[in-house]
Amino acid sequence: MRKVTFFITIAMALTATIAEPKKEARALIEDIIIGMLECARGMLKEGVPEVGFPSLNNLTIEQANFILSDFSSDFEGFIDVEDFVFAGLTDYETRSVGGSIGLIPPSYTADIQLNFPNPILYTKYDTIFKSEVDELDFFGTGVVQMNAYNFLTRIRARITILQGIALDYFEFWPTLQGLNSFKITGVNHDEEYSAYVSDYIFWDGTFLVADLSYRINEIVSKIFLDMAADGSLFEEGGFINHLFTYCT
Repeated sequence: MRKVTFFITIAMALTATIAEPKKEARALIEDIIIGMLECARGMLKEGVPEVGFPSLNNLTIEQANFILSDFSSDFEGFIDVEDFVFAGLTDYETRSVGGSIGLIPPSYTADIQLNFPNPILYTKYDTIFKSEVDELDFFGTGVVQMNAYNFLTRIRARITILQGIALDYFEFWPTLQGLNSFKITGVNHDEEYSAYVSDYIFWDGTFLVADLSYRINEIVSKIFLDMAADGSLFEEGGFINHLFTYCT
Protein backbone atom coordinates (compact mmCIF):
# COMPACT_ATOMS: atom_id res chain seq x y z
CA MET A 1 0.00 0.00 0.00
CA ARG A 2 2.79 2.44 0.83
CA LYS A 3 4.44 1.59 -2.48
CA VAL A 4 1.27 2.59 -4.32
CA THR A 5 0.87 5.72 -2.17
CA PHE A 6 4.47 6.72 -2.81
CA PHE A 7 4.21 6.58 -6.59
CA ILE A 8 0.69 8.06 -6.70
CA THR A 9 2.04 10.97 -4.63
CA ILE A 10 4.84 11.51 -7.14
CA ALA A 11 2.34 11.40 -10.01
CA MET A 12 0.12 13.95 -8.24
CA ALA A 13 3.12 16.16 -7.61
CA LEU A 14 4.11 15.98 -11.28
CA THR A 15 0.69 17.20 -12.40
CA ALA A 16 0.76 19.88 -9.69
CA THR A 17 4.00 21.15 -11.19
CA ILE A 18 2.07 22.50 -14.14
CA ALA A 19 0.09 24.65 -11.74
CA GLU A 20 1.77 26.22 -8.70
CA PRO A 21 1.97 24.59 -5.29
CA LYS A 22 3.81 21.28 -5.26
CA LYS A 23 5.31 21.99 -1.84
CA GLU A 24 2.65 19.91 -0.08
CA ALA A 25 3.20 16.92 -2.39
CA ARG A 26 6.96 17.14 -1.96
CA ALA A 27 6.55 17.30 1.82
CA LEU A 28 4.32 14.21 1.69
CA ILE A 29 6.95 12.30 -0.32
CA GLU A 30 9.62 13.33 2.18
CA ASP A 31 7.43 12.18 5.10
CA ILE A 32 6.99 8.79 3.40
CA ILE A 33 10.77 8.49 2.85
CA ILE A 34 11.46 9.32 6.51
CA GLY A 35 8.92 6.69 7.56
CA MET A 36 10.44 4.13 5.19
CA LEU A 37 13.95 4.81 6.50
CA GLU A 38 12.79 4.20 10.05
CA CYS A 39 10.90 1.06 9.04
CA ALA A 40 13.89 -0.14 6.97
CA ARG A 41 15.95 -0.31 10.16
CA GLY A 42 13.97 -3.39 11.24
CA MET A 43 14.41 -5.10 7.87
CA LEU A 44 18.13 -4.32 7.76
CA LYS A 45 18.52 -5.85 11.22
CA GLU A 46 16.82 -9.04 10.03
CA GLY A 47 18.33 -9.15 6.53
CA VAL A 48 16.62 -10.39 3.37
CA PRO A 49 17.80 -13.99 2.80
CA GLU A 50 15.60 -14.31 -0.31
CA VAL A 51 17.82 -11.87 -2.23
CA GLY A 52 21.05 -12.77 -0.43
CA PHE A 53 21.07 -9.59 1.68
CA PRO A 54 22.58 -10.27 5.13
CA SER A 55 21.57 -8.80 8.47
CA LEU A 56 23.38 -5.50 9.06
CA ASN A 57 22.90 -5.74 12.81
CA ASN A 58 26.53 -6.51 13.68
CA LEU A 59 27.22 -7.57 10.08
CA THR A 60 29.27 -10.77 10.33
CA ILE A 61 31.12 -12.49 7.47
CA GLU A 62 33.06 -15.65 8.24
CA GLN A 63 35.13 -15.42 5.07
CA ALA A 64 34.97 -13.52 1.79
CA ASN A 65 37.24 -12.91 -1.19
CA PHE A 66 37.17 -9.79 -3.35
CA ILE A 67 38.90 -9.02 -6.65
CA LEU A 68 39.64 -5.30 -6.48
CA SER A 69 39.22 -4.65 -10.21
CA ASP A 70 35.53 -5.57 -9.77
CA PHE A 71 35.14 -2.30 -7.84
CA SER A 72 37.27 -0.02 -10.05
CA SER A 73 39.34 -0.45 -13.19
CA ASP A 74 42.07 1.57 -11.41
CA PHE A 75 42.54 -1.16 -8.80
CA GLU A 76 44.68 -4.30 -9.01
CA GLY A 77 44.97 -7.18 -6.58
CA PHE A 78 42.65 -8.79 -4.06
CA ILE A 79 41.51 -8.62 -0.47
CA ASP A 80 40.39 -11.61 1.59
CA VAL A 81 38.63 -11.07 4.90
CA GLU A 82 37.91 -13.49 7.75
CA ASP A 83 35.94 -13.08 11.00
CA PHE A 84 34.65 -9.76 9.64
CA VAL A 85 32.34 -7.86 12.03
CA PHE A 86 30.90 -4.39 11.35
CA ALA A 87 28.68 -2.97 14.10
CA GLY A 88 26.58 0.20 14.12
CA LEU A 89 25.18 0.04 10.58
CA THR A 90 21.56 -0.07 11.75
CA ASP A 91 21.97 2.70 14.34
CA TYR A 92 21.74 5.48 11.76
CA GLU A 93 20.11 8.84 12.44
CA THR A 94 18.16 10.60 9.69
CA ARG A 95 19.65 14.10 9.62
CA SER A 96 17.72 15.46 6.62
CA VAL A 97 15.51 14.41 3.74
CA GLY A 98 14.89 16.62 0.74
CA GLY A 99 14.20 16.24 -2.93
CA SER A 100 12.96 17.67 -6.18
CA ILE A 101 10.32 16.59 -8.67
CA GLY A 102 11.01 16.36 -12.39
CA LEU A 103 8.31 16.55 -15.05
CA ILE A 104 10.02 15.34 -18.24
CA PRO A 105 10.70 12.52 -17.72
CA PRO A 106 8.61 11.93 -14.58
CA SER A 107 11.18 11.59 -11.80
CA TYR A 108 12.03 12.22 -8.19
CA THR A 109 15.52 13.19 -6.99
CA ALA A 110 16.14 12.41 -3.33
CA ASP A 111 18.78 14.08 -1.18
CA ILE A 112 19.21 12.26 2.16
CA GLN A 113 21.73 12.67 4.97
CA LEU A 114 22.25 9.78 7.41
CA ASN A 115 24.62 9.80 10.37
CA PHE A 116 26.15 6.65 11.87
CA PRO A 117 27.12 7.66 15.44
CA ASN A 118 29.53 4.84 16.26
CA PRO A 119 30.56 2.38 13.51
CA ILE A 120 32.94 -0.33 14.78
CA LEU A 121 34.95 -2.67 12.54
CA TYR A 122 37.04 -5.76 13.20
CA THR A 123 38.47 -8.12 10.59
CA LYS A 124 41.39 -10.32 9.72
CA TYR A 125 42.67 -9.56 6.23
CA ASP A 126 45.07 -10.69 3.52
CA THR A 127 45.68 -8.37 0.58
CA ILE A 128 47.74 -7.20 -2.35
CA PHE A 129 46.54 -3.74 -3.36
CA LYS A 130 47.80 -1.55 -6.19
CA SER A 131 46.45 1.66 -7.68
CA GLU A 132 48.71 3.91 -9.75
CA VAL A 133 46.03 6.61 -9.85
CA ASP A 134 45.80 6.74 -6.05
CA GLU A 135 49.55 6.11 -5.60
CA LEU A 136 48.88 3.05 -3.43
CA ASP A 137 50.97 -0.09 -3.48
CA PHE A 138 51.00 -2.38 -0.45
CA PHE A 139 50.41 -5.91 0.73
CA GLY A 140 49.82 -7.51 4.10
CA THR A 141 48.25 -10.09 6.34
CA GLY A 142 46.93 -9.04 9.72
CA VAL A 143 44.05 -7.44 11.62
CA VAL A 144 42.14 -4.17 11.22
CA GLN A 145 40.28 -2.66 14.20
CA MET A 146 38.39 0.63 13.95
CA ASN A 147 36.10 2.55 16.30
CA ALA A 148 34.76 5.73 14.68
CA TYR A 149 32.23 8.42 15.52
CA ASN A 150 29.79 10.42 13.42
CA PHE A 151 30.20 8.90 9.98
CA LEU A 152 27.88 11.14 7.94
CA THR A 153 26.69 10.13 4.48
CA ARG A 154 24.92 12.22 1.89
CA ILE A 155 22.94 10.11 -0.56
CA ARG A 156 21.61 11.58 -3.80
CA ALA A 157 19.62 9.44 -6.20
CA ARG A 158 17.15 9.97 -9.01
CA ILE A 159 14.33 7.56 -9.80
CA THR A 160 12.57 7.86 -13.15
CA ILE A 161 9.06 6.50 -13.61
CA LEU A 162 8.65 5.69 -17.31
CA GLN A 163 7.68 2.18 -18.43
CA GLY A 164 8.70 0.97 -15.00
CA ILE A 165 11.08 2.31 -12.37
CA ALA A 166 14.70 3.14 -13.23
CA LEU A 167 17.58 4.40 -11.11
CA ASP A 168 19.25 7.12 -13.20
CA TYR A 169 22.10 7.82 -10.82
CA PHE A 170 23.18 7.16 -7.26
CA GLU A 171 25.71 9.16 -5.25
CA PHE A 172 27.14 8.39 -1.81
CA TRP A 173 29.34 11.09 -0.28
CA PRO A 174 30.86 10.32 3.15
CA THR A 175 32.44 12.50 5.83
CA LEU A 176 33.94 11.41 9.15
CA GLN A 177 34.12 13.49 12.30
CA GLY A 178 36.80 11.34 13.89
CA LEU A 179 38.15 8.05 15.22
CA ASN A 180 38.11 6.80 18.80
CA SER A 181 40.72 4.21 17.86
CA PHE A 182 42.35 2.60 14.84
CA LYS A 183 44.84 -0.22 14.52
CA ILE A 184 46.15 -2.25 11.62
CA THR A 185 48.80 -4.98 11.78
CA GLY A 186 50.75 -6.78 9.08
CA VAL A 187 51.12 -3.93 6.57
CA ASN A 188 53.94 -4.99 4.23
CA HIS A 189 54.64 -7.62 6.93
CA ASP A 190 56.32 -4.89 8.98
CA GLU A 191 54.88 -4.19 12.45
CA GLU A 192 56.86 -0.99 12.98
CA TYR A 193 55.50 0.36 9.71
CA SER A 194 52.02 -0.91 10.68
CA ALA A 195 52.18 1.12 13.91
CA TYR A 196 53.11 4.20 11.87
CA VAL A 197 50.18 3.62 9.47
CA SER A 198 47.81 3.09 12.42
CA ASP A 199 48.83 6.40 14.03
CA TYR A 200 48.62 8.22 10.70
CA ILE A 201 45.09 6.98 10.00
CA PHE A 202 43.99 7.64 13.61
CA TRP A 203 45.09 11.28 13.55
CA ASP A 204 44.21 12.05 9.92
CA GLY A 205 41.15 9.81 9.42
CA THR A 206 38.82 12.75 8.83
CA PHE A 207 41.01 14.10 6.01
CA LEU A 208 41.62 10.64 4.52
CA VAL A 209 37.89 10.00 4.22
CA ALA A 210 37.49 13.43 2.59
CA ASP A 211 40.33 12.68 0.14
CA LEU A 212 38.93 9.23 -0.69
CA SER A 213 35.26 10.24 -0.76
CA TYR A 214 35.20 10.18 -4.57
CA ARG A 215 36.50 6.58 -4.48
CA ILE A 216 33.95 5.53 -1.86
CA ASN A 217 31.22 7.18 -3.93
CA GLU A 218 32.46 5.37 -7.06
CA ILE A 219 32.38 1.95 -5.37
CA VAL A 220 29.02 2.34 -3.58
CA SER A 221 27.39 3.90 -6.66
CA LYS A 222 28.53 0.99 -8.82
CA ILE A 223 27.04 -1.52 -6.37
CA PHE A 224 23.61 0.16 -6.42
CA LEU A 225 23.56 0.82 -10.18
CA ASP A 226 24.55 -2.81 -10.82
CA MET A 227 21.72 -3.94 -8.52
CA ALA A 228 19.29 -1.74 -10.46
CA ALA A 229 20.57 -3.11 -13.78
CA ASP A 230 20.33 -6.79 -12.82
CA GLY A 231 16.86 -6.40 -11.31
CA SER A 232 17.80 -7.12 -7.70
CA LEU A 233 16.78 -3.60 -6.62
CA PHE A 234 13.35 -2.81 -8.12
CA GLU A 235 12.14 -5.98 -9.81
CA GLU A 236 9.67 -8.45 -8.33
CA GLY A 237 11.43 -10.06 -5.38
CA GLY A 238 14.10 -7.35 -5.33
CA PHE A 239 15.37 -5.40 -2.32
CA ILE A 240 13.03 -2.38 -2.68
CA ASN A 241 10.07 -4.67 -3.26
CA HIS A 242 10.90 -6.48 0.00
CA LEU A 243 11.25 -3.12 1.76
CA PHE A 244 7.77 -2.00 0.73
CA THR A 245 6.31 -5.40 1.66
CA TYR A 246 8.04 -5.29 5.06
CA CYS A 247 6.80 -1.77 5.78
CA THR A 248 3.13 -2.28 4.95
